[in-house]
Amino acid sequence: MKRLPMFFQKWKGDGFLSKVLVLAGGTVVAQGLHVLLSPLLTRLYTPSDFGVLMVFISIVGICSKVVDLRYPLAIPLPSERDKALHLLVLSLLLTLITTTIMTSTLFLIGEDLLSLFSAGELQRYYWLVGLSMMGIGFYQSLNHWAIRNRDYVLITITKMNQSIVQLSVQLIFGFLKLGNIGLLIGDSLGRMGGSGLLASLVWKKHKKDLQVISVRKMLEVAKLYRRFPLYSSWSSLLNGIALHITPLLIAMNYGTGVAGLWALSERVVGAPMGLIGTAVAQVYFGEGAKYAREEPKKFQEMFDTTAKHLFMWGLIPTILFMVISPWLFPFIFGEEWKDAGVFVQILAIMYLAQFTMSPLSTTLDILQKQNWELVWDLSRVLLVVVGISLASYFHLSASLAVFIYSTVMCSSYIALYILCKVAIRQLVKSSSLSSNT
Repeated sequence: MKRLPMFFQKWKGDGFLSKVLVLAGGTVVAQGLHVLLSPLLTRLYTPSDFGVLMVFISIVGICSKVVDLRYPLAIPLPSERDKALHLLVLSLLLTLITTTIMTSTLFLIGEDLLSLFSAGELQRYYWLVGLSMMGIGFYQSLNHWAIRNRDYVLITITKMNQSIVQLSVQLIFGFLKLGNIGLLIGDSLGRMGGSGLLASLVWKKHKKDLQVISVRKMLEVAKLYRRFPLYSSWSSLLNGIALHITPLLIAMNYGTGVAGLWALSERVVGAPMGLIGTAVAQVYFGEGAKYAREEPKKFQEMFDTTAKHLFMWGLIPTILFMVISPWLFPFIFGEEWKDAGVFVQILAIMYLAQFTMSPLSTTLDILQKQNWELVWDLSRVLLVVVGISLASYFHLSASLAVFIYSTVMCSSYIALYILCKVAIRQLVKSSSLSSNT
């Protein structure tokens, strides 16, 4: 027990741990609601309903990765507030434009695309895809403005609001027996939740500054941070494909029922761990951008300490998932959801690797190594697609397909860790050489 305080001591510098706990605490509460209410939702909706939702989330998840061309990531970086505000407005405008283009394109090719994934009924809900993409893009831009200002309490409030809206709508529609439309509308409105609050506060605080936003300055900051759309946007798109292609491939090859089992495993285990990791990532990005500019060695220490603690925090839940999930899922969610517990057991190690490294992936963005990130994401996508395609070609079971996916993803996160370490060492070396000349 005497070692416990020292375990956290290195992570407490400048309030890093307290900021993470503010974000993670709200995330735990919000995701706790998802977990607690999931047994009710699984009795109001079928695995096929959840499968359609998973296809919907996957399409939205992939498209939204480039809806703002990744300019929100640049918002915390400039020291001048004026540049940051122009980046914010630029990001919001790009979201509006690209969402319109993507939604229009979906109307043209959506029928063939959705029939490929056994989710043709989504054709009636194209407008929800556009609404979700816009909600994600707006929230990402406004959220990174809050990260710049280190307003982590506000971020926590908006995340809780998103979950409450989503669950309330899904439960109401479920009790009304209206089918999978309840899951889809709830997901869309939940993504929009929080953006309005953030936008009103930004307008109230910076109304005068926003009224003098100029196109010329927006073009200047767009050019200054052009590496984000040129490299990071493609990398982010590949990242989204790597994360969301698997449920699409499962739906294509094994049906929406099996995709629904995957969806429950993500909802109960993957999403909560991912959002806690996102809370860490937001603080890490906000603090790391500052340290990378001013104190590279401290940034290196921050990376190592954060990786260590994330791994330790995720280790015990991982062991529990591997042991109890196959019998726990049918007991809590119903017998028809038994295989979702098997999926969780197979994915447990992958969830640990993702929980550890996903928050730290912004290291490559902070250090302007978007080209490295692009190569990494491309390699991961190719391996995932080849792996799942081979499983289908050889008529392997869905469980074996999930195992292949888990193995590929674990290997990719190990490679990401090595890339981040190399990039940080280069930064520290360069800084040392500069200080000695």
